Amino acid sequence: MGQVFKPNEIVLILSRLCNANSCNYCQVNKNFKNNYLIENLDKLVSYLAKNKIKNIRFLGGEPLLNFIQIKEIIKQLPDKKFTINTNGLLLDKEKNIFFKKNNVKIILSWDGNEDSLKLNRGYTKKQIAQVSNTLASLKDYNNLQINLTTSTKSVKYLFENISYLYNLGIYKINILPVFYKVWSQDSIREFKFQLSKILVNYKNFKKLYLANFESYSPMPLFKTSLVIDSDGYKFYTTAAIEKFLEKYRDKFTAGNIFELQSEPESININQ
Repeated sequence: MGQVFKPNEIVLILSRLCNANSCNYCQVNKNFKNNYLIENLDKLVSYLAKNKIKNIRFLGGEPLLNFIQIKEIIKQLPDKKFTINTNGLLLDKEKNIFFKKNNVKIILSWDGNEDSLKLNRGYTKKQIAQVSNTLASLKDYNNLQINLTTSTKSVKYLFENISYLYNLGIYKINILPVFYKVWSQDSIREFKFQLSKILVNYKNFKKLYLANFESYSPMPLFKTSLVIDSDGYKFYTTAAIEKFLEKYRDKFTAGNIFELQSEPESININQ
């Protein structure tokens, strides 16, 4: 008998484009330049309004490249709960005020110290300073979470990065090991060592909330989400937008949101 689950979140990929193309671990196929959702925003809003799922997440690429459309969707769907994943480079006072006013959960990708940001993302000092200032203005926002990417290059800084963010007043953190990259045995051992170091010192992080304690499963990449790509096609994993699995994309689509059919209540992931 297969494992059955009910999607509890809709992940919207309005576009796969990104304003930070230096992240060396990113597998999103940014050459996929379909804007069907953006061009049919009214139909998308209608679909979301009728869907029973209350939680909606904006993902990319970089979602804030489409802030005008995001703003419109949020305004028209006051009964939904929204989350946005962002690299933070386009966050500014206007967007922060809007997100706070509408209680939008902000998940900001930020890997900790300057060395890690350079290793993982290739950010310049100007970019680091820019997002650092944004982070400082958001640290008291209760609906902020940091996605801390750790790679084979930056894993040795993991405990240091947790400490760094904690000392900045950032307490909600999700540790994300890089997928689709080969981890040597030495890198895996280092990862385990860093995690054990966090646990041993956990009493010193009294306010720390690690999302990893709740958000995990045998099937990674948003197991309980309905993912809608920029062309309107539906999937049950964000792997659908990755270069690594692009050739299998058509095999595990669940149809198009603009087709006249009802959503299944639950999914058998082993079918």
